[in-house]
Amino acid sequence: VTKREGKGGWKGWKWRSAKDKFVNGAYFVQSGWGSSAPLYSRTQSFTVAEGSMVPALTSNAGPLRCSTYKSC
Repeated sequence: VTKREGKGGWKGWKWRSAKDKFVNGAYFVQSGWGSSAPLYSRTQSFTVAEGSMVPALTSNAGPLRCSTYKSC
């Protein structure tokens, strides 16, 4: 995730990172005060995977290869 804000533009925000994987010198600075836990119901939540699983989880992501007169 990349987000750039001008100085002070993020002062009231809460940024948190949990189990994220940073490579090639990437880093993250948590900010804000208190909890940033979202108010999800039990049916809206899911188990978080390790960052190392991203290639496997997104291996089939991308545009569909559709042809005229054939189902996608």
